[in-house]
Amino acid sequence: MKLERLRVRGFRNLLPSNIKFCGGIDVLTGENAQGKTNILEAVHIISTLTSFRTRKVREMLARGEESALIEGDIKDRDGETTLRVDMDKEGKKAWIDGNIPTSTAQYLKVLPSVFFGPGDIRLTGGDQLLRRRFLDRAAFDGSSLHFDVLKDYRRILSQRNALLLKSKRDIEHWSVALAEKGWKIFSARKSVLNELAARISTIHSDISGGLEKVDFILKPSWDENKGEEGLFNALQGSLEEDISRGFTHHGPHRDRLKVLLDGRDINEHGSQGQHRTLALSMKLSLLIWAAERGAEIPIFLLDDPGSELDEKRMHFLADFFENWEGQVLIATVKSGEIPLKGNRNNKFHRVEQGIINQ
Repeated sequence: MKLERLRVRGFRNLLPSNIKFCGGIDVLTGENAQGKTNILEAVHIISTLTSFRTRKVREMLARGEESALIEGDIKDRDGETTLRVDMDKEGKKAWIDGNIPTSTAQYLKVLPSVFFGPGDIRLTGGDQLLRRRFLDRAAFDGSSLHFDVLKDYRRILSQRNALLLKSKRDIEHWSVALAEKGWKIFSARKSVLNELAARISTIHSDISGGLEKVDFILKPSWDENKGEEGLFNALQGSLEEDISRGFTHHGPHRDRLKVLLDGRDINEHGSQGQHRTLALSMKLSLLIWAAERGAEIPIFLLDDPGSELDEKRMHFLADFFENWEGQVLIATVKSGEIPLKGNRNNKFHRVEQGIINQ
């Protein structure tokens, strides 16, 4: 699968553009604040229907514009597909070849991607929401049903929280439903973590020289040994506290993923370099995992690597990209920042004031 063309209009600072990618390694170069990251963001949006910067559509619209369009032409073994996302103050609308997708999960399978940028150091820096999302993305790559279970869980959780503020009536019914979906989510997360951990450890060892041992511990807010029943009992046991505080204290929305280096919590003892190495290892492992599980190899989107990675890690990435079959898009200030050897099809695009020179 390759993203051959990207068309944008009314998005950020980008002028109306029709960008042709080479399908190998495309490098977007230019000074800061010229639009390089905006191109990666546009690709991320047509891939995942989300921005890695903001949840607010208004922030993504160009100055003076009421709407924006992002469209991509994808070519795979079965032919060609066009994805389109329209955005305005009301939100986003997605299309596959001019048709509304039957489900979000169907759309997300068309153009999978994995993003790594400066903010991803938070993945190892203690942001539990990002860690849960990381596991959920891996679980979705393993089975698209995970997306539906998550969607149901969030709906049930919202309903239960609303009832906590009103009355106890019917709360047990929602607790039963929450325990059922919650146990499925936790089980899926734990299963993918068991498989991902070995991959992360291998890549981390390749980058760091095998000097550190990486471990992960997924800790739920209830006794996991008792399964679904254990979660239900925890929900019932904390009911008075839930009512008092107005939210649900137990469930996979409270899962905590602990990251250890040589048996010590990286949050308490890790250096910036160790955080960067592990965050990169996690994202590359997710990329490989998704490629193994999905029908298509994801695009890897890399933003401003020079701000987070030293020369050693840059050389590792260059070697990785040269041997990777999937498409890679890189946004960087300096064209030679990642020492590519030219073993793959490469193309450089200069971005200046929202204009892409190809």
